[in-house]
Amino acid sequence: MDGLDLVEFVRLLLAEVPCEENERIELINGAINIFSDVDINGDGNMSWNEFVQYIVNQVEQVTLVPMINPDTGKLMTIEDQLTLNEVTTFKRFKVVRNLIDRGSHRR
Repeated sequence: MDGLDLVEFVRLLLAEVPCEENERIELINGAINIFSDVDINGDGNMSWNEFVQYIVNQVEQVTLVPMINPDTGKLMTIEDQLTLNEVTTFKRFKVVRNLIDRGSHRR
């Protein structure tokens, strides 16, 4: 079966996402919540297609308007706007994308 089950996903995040010991429970709870949202078909397995669909759905829920950087007077990039607004969904996506790109879940 392709993808990750819940235990693999939680272990992957615990191994790769830096957090303080007192933040581990929050990370585990967040991972479980994300996993249940991403596992669209409910088979207990997070496939890449489900993960991408989850991200697409999250992007559709965020409305970004053109913003001017007050320091430079130039139009801000979407990445700058997301960073500025601390859109955590996209930060999670970046972490997981980097992990999947490196193939660290297959060690």
